[in-house]
Order: sequence, then C-alpha cells, then structure tokens
Amino acid sequence: MKQKLQLWPTASLFLFSTLIELGSGILVTKPSPAEALIGQKIHLNCSTSIKGSEIHWFHYPIQQAPQRQLVYGYNKMGDSYSRLQMERDNATGAFNLIIPSVTLNDAGLYECQEEYGRGEQSSAQLIVLERPLCTSATDLTKIVGTNNCGIKSDQLLLSCIVQYKGNEPPVMKWRKIGEQTTIDSRIAPTKLSDNEIIYNITMDGALVNNGSAFECFATRPAAAELPRCHTTNATVISRIFPCEVCSCSSSCVGAIFIFIFVVIVIGAAVAASWYFFYFQKQKEEEKETYEKYMDEVFCLNFFPFFIGSALSLYWYLRRYRPQKKQFDQLNKMESVQLTSGEDKSSPETPGETPTERLERRIRELERENEDHKKNENKLDTRIQELEQELYSSDCRPMDYVDKPSPVHTINTGLRTKEQRPIVGLAVLGNSLFVSHEKTSAIEVYDSATYVAQDPLQIKEGQMAEPFDIAACVQESCLFVIGRLDSSKDSTSSILKIEPGGKVLAEWSSGGSSGRLSTYGSNVIVCLSDKSLVCEFTHNGELLHQVRLSPSAGFIHLSHAIQVTSVHFVVSHGGRDDRRRRVCLVDREGNIIEKCEIFEKRKLPVCLLNDRSRSILVGYAEGRIILLNSKLIFQRNLIGKADNCIASRISFDETEKRLFVARNKVSLKPKDLKAAQVLVFNVK
Repeated sequence: MKQKLQLWPTASLFLFSTLIELGSGILVTKPSPAEALIGQKIHLNCSTSIKGSEIHWFHYPIQQAPQRQLVYGYNKMGDSYSRLQMERDNATGAFNLIIPSVTLNDAGLYECQEEYGRGEQSSAQLIVLERPLCTSATDLTKIVGTNNCGIKSDQLLLSCIVQYKGNEPPVMKWRKIGEQTTIDSRIAPTKLSDNEIIYNITMDGALVNNGSAFECFATRPAAAELPRCHTTNATVISRIFPCEVCSCSSSCVGAIFIFIFVVIVIGAAVAASWYFFYFQKQKEEEKETYEKYMDEVFCLNFFPFFIGSALSLYWYLRRYRPQKKQFDQLNKMESVQLTSGEDKSSPETPGETPTERLERRIRELERENEDHKKNENKLDTRIQELEQELYSSDCRPMDYVDKPSPVHTINTGLRTKEQRPIVGLAVLGNSLFVSHEKTSAIEVYDSATYVAQDPLQIKEGQMAEPFDIAACVQESCLFVIGRLDSSKDSTSSILKIEPGGKVLAEWSSGGSSGRLSTYGSNVIVCLSDKSLVCEFTHNGELLHQVRLSPSAGFIHLSHAIQVTSVHFVVSHGGRDDRRRRVCLVDREGNIIEKCEIFEKRKLPVCLLNDRSRSILVGYAEGRIILLNSKLIFQRNLIGKADNCIASRISFDETEKRLFVARNKVSLKPKDLKAAQVLVFNVK
C-alpha cells in the first residue's frame, strides 16, 4: 500500500504533463494581411502544431456589429460561406481558407483559432480593391530633365487612385517599371472618402530617364496577379539633344582661345620673317643665302598656318557641325509642337549663339503657354457665365400636344417568345434599340414603321447583364452599361458599340451598377451605390466626377443627365425615403434648384431633356410630367398606367415622337404584352 502511494505522485505528474502538452498547441502558420482585386482567387493560410486538432475560421464583416460569423468549423463551411473552400492537410495541421472569387462583401477581418475555436487565435485584414487608376498631372511626353542649359527640371506629380472596401486602406507604393526599388520618401497618401484613397508622388524630372514608366502596386497581394496600374512612357525632350547644344558657350570660348593662339603664332612668324628679310638679309647679296632665308620664312609662315587650319577644321567637324544639325532638329521639332502652325518667335539677334537662341526660344514658348492657359481659363469662365445666364433665363418650352395618346404599341420579345423587363431604350438614326434584363441581345426596331429587325447581339464574355443603353448622335454609336456576370458585387463596365454590333471601346464604370445618358459626345454615368455622377469621353477617359453627399439627401440615385457643361439634373429617392426629388446641381454637387415629390407612389426613375431645356420626368407609376429649366412644374404630359412601371423614356426630336417603355408589375411567362414600348406623337 505504501509503494502504491509513492507511485501516485509520479503518475499524477505524468498525466498532468501529458494534458498540458495536449492542450498547449500553437499556431505555426498565421494569416497575413492581404489585398486582392475583385474576382481574384486568394488563400488565407493557418496551421497548428496539434496534428489531430481542428482550426476554426471566423469573419468580422465590414459595417456590421462586431459579432463574428463562423466561416468554417466542425468539418463544414458556415451557411453564409458555402461558396468558400477549405484546404485541409492533417499531416501538417494546415487549414487554409480559399476564396475562389473575391467580392466586396468578403472584405473584413478573418480570424483562425485552433483547438476547435478555443485555443490560440490570429487574425488578418482582407482589403478588396477595384483596379487602381494611375494619372499624371504632368504631360509625360514633354518632360524637361537633366540639362546643362540652366533650365529648371520639371516636377512630376503622379497619382494612384484606389477604391476599396476594408477596415483600413490598402498600402500602395510606386516604383519605376523594371526596377525593384520602391520610391517611398516622396509618397503622400490622402484619404478621399471612406472607401477611396489617393497616393500622390512628386518627382524631379532630373530623376526620369527617357522612355521610363512608373507603376503603383499593392504591397500585400493575396493572389498571383498584383493589383497595380502604370503610367505611359515618359519622353524627356531635353535629352534629344547632345550636351554640346547646352554647353555651346564653353566650347565657343575654347575655340576663341585656340583662334587667338593661332593668330599670335602666325603674327609672330610674320614679324620674324619681315625682320630677317628687311633688316638682316638686305646686306647679303649672295643668291644662295637669300634663297636659304626665304625657305626659313616660308617654314615660319606655313607650319603655324597649317596647324591653325587643322585645329579650326577639327573644331568645325566635331563641335560646330553637330551643334548646327541638332539646332536644326530643334527648330523642326518646335514647328511641329506649335499648335498654331506658325513660328511666333522674335527674329534672331546678330551674333546670337545656338545656346542663347535655344534659351530665348524656350522662354518665349513658356510665355506663350502661360498666355494660352490664361486665355483658355478666361474662355472657360466666360462660357460658364454665359451658360449660367442662359440656364437662368426664361425659355419658351416646346409646344407639346395636350394629353397625347399612344399611336402605336410595340410588344417586345415576339421573336424570342421570352418576356423580360425592359431596362434600356434609345433612338439612333432610324432605329429604336431596346435592351432587356439578364440578356445580352438588344432588340432593334424601325423607329418609323416599328417593324422588328435583326437584333444586336453582344458577344459572349463582353456583357451578360445590361442595365441601360444610351445613344450618341455625334459619334453615331450606342453605349451599354452592364456586368460581365450575374454577381451583384462585380464591377460594371461600359461598351461603346456601333449600330452593327462592333465593340469600339470598353472601360470600367467604377461602380457595381449604373444608368447612362449622353451630353454631346460624352457619356454621363449615374452610380447609385456610390452617390456619384461621372462624365467620360466617348473613349472612356474620365473628365469629371460629381459627388452627391448622402447628408444632403442624395440616397438611391435613379438617373442623371447633363444640361450644360456645368449643370446636371439628378433624380433620387426610394419608396421608403422621405425625400424624392429632382435636383439641379453644379459640378461640385451643390443644389441650385429642386423639385420635391411628396406622393409615395411618385418615384422618379428616368429623366430626359429637349432642345428647349425642358425636363421630362418619368415616374414609376407610369406618369410623365414636364418641368421647365428651373425645375418648375408645367403640366402632366402622360397619365399614369395601372399595374405598370415606366422604366425608360426616349425622344425622337426629328419626328417628335416619344417612346415610353412600360413593364408590368408581375410578369407572366406567356403574356406578350408584359413589356411594351408605347409611341406618342407629342408635337
């Protein structure tokens, strides 16, 4: 009995140490903070030292209560995370979380915890990015870099704009393409909003090589593809010319010294020859002596002259001729770069060196550029003042008929026998284009006879779900906005399409969904999810963004049109919103005029303006009203329709026809009148 009591402390110690060993597992691999583009496949790695244990994964989503959600645990994925995958390796204790296609909702804090969610834990932030945008405030095709002319180098300002979703902004860096060294000391990040940040970098033009380019990239990539963007190749114009052009003054000084030296030598030789000939050799009558000294005089004159001529020829071939060639090249380049096509430089000053003329010409071009910018700014200001005066003045509205009735009804979907709600309506030339929900086929009708034509089919992989279409008369093309797939979190894109179906350009809209309109040759995009109105050129270059603050009541944007170069009309409001308005705003998003809507069913869903600057507003109930340029109600144009929603309106000003797309509230599969286009003669 005593022996058993002596063994008990040893067994207890062994059992206690074993339990401690089993419960003291640590995380060998911990997840790292990551940045990923939308649609990328990423891995979040985590492993434990206890091979038989199980790691649980948790997620803290953005903008939600700080209550974590189970992603993986007890050998299965959580209910809300079924599309995610778990890569498990019992041999190494690894439980790596795989997100096959990242969406904005995947952003947030991810936490792995060993021992079935009761042991050591480690977390990492996942930041989901949209593709960065690199811009330059400096013209990269004409950079003044290192030179010996005393001309100050340009200061480059490069910007990298990133839209993201996460608890913290992404960490972006700049570097020269082809080099691994980052440029950190001159980066100044600025947070534009809760989900947008800009990384500016300022560089001296002396550090830029001709043909070099710079890229902005994420420092914590979570996938093989690095989130990045890059600038165009830089052209350093000062390096087109050799250093002799800029250092001509020093080379000319050297040539002058050589010339003076040669003149002194030749003068000394001539003086010596005259001395020997007139004062020393006149007393000598012997011919041989005379010829001997004449040979000496010839040698004293010829050799210095030969040496001086050779040095002058060398200077001409190696110095002056390359300078003249490059200076002629400069004159040719200047004539090409001048926008007016004529040389306005002052006449050449007599005795002016190539370097002096180059410096003078650069100063003249800088003055001309400053004057041009001042005149351009004055012109822009005057145009804005005139447009403000024009928009503020009274304008006689177009004479619309009283209570127009439909002259024709187009039942869409007759060819495909498939009914889908209408989401886009546009008139271009003699054709009416109609787009439907969740189909890339755009129906085409003759706008005069209303006869269906061959549909416009967008190729597979370019767009699967269109949101809206708009016509551009100046470019004779269509613009279509939509997603590549049916995922609600994917970024939408804009296609520029010929009426025959050929895609001319494609670019990202910057948001997940949007509505379109046109102003001249530019495209206006209304992004409801970002409370943003963007103005693009017809080739996708972003010109301006109008930020509409939710604090000013701009919630649930439905449509936006541009009425002048500095004014936009925006409609917004949902069924449960207190404010449902049509507002006139400037380029800064400030409200100038507004039209309040108090009836609950009156939800403004589409806008249209005519040549008299009147605004047509289409409501969800089917009613269309007419406002003047100051958004003052004029009258009801078209009455409401029962059980229908007026989704889109389009105007053919040549024939004075108004096309109204109406969708029934509840679509029936065999109801061929479910999605219709009504035609009204309004003139």
